[in-house]
Amino acid sequence: MPNLKIKSKEFKRIDQFLQNEIGYLNATVQISLIAYSALGEEQSLLAALSNYRSFINQVLLKEVGESQHTVAWKIDNVHPGNDGQFNKIATGITTQIEALINNVQGIEAEVADNGKIENV
Repeated sequence: MPNLKIKSKEFKRIDQFLQNEIGYLNATVQISLIAYSALGEEQSLLAALSNYRSFINQVLLKEVGESQHTVAWKIDNVHPGNDGQFNKIATGITTQIEALINNVQGIEAEVADNGKIENV
């Protein structure tokens, strides 16, 4: 059986790499959402939101192994600090994305019913 212990220095390097990558992913999604919003590209906006939600659900919130713990939970348990916030944040993001998608679709339905959006 291989030795799965990781040296402290290597662990810190991997942890920093993971944190950076998650930060880059979030920044990329945010830039896409800003651009699609500015261009009025509702379908592209919905697609970006849906893809991000799917990634979180299928990768970060997916249960792995027999322990029935998610990848986000496992990240929480190896990352120092934040006391388990990563799993909570990932779950919260999917809830917020769902609300945003419903909001955008509600606006689209209102436009389809009324033919225009009136300024309030």
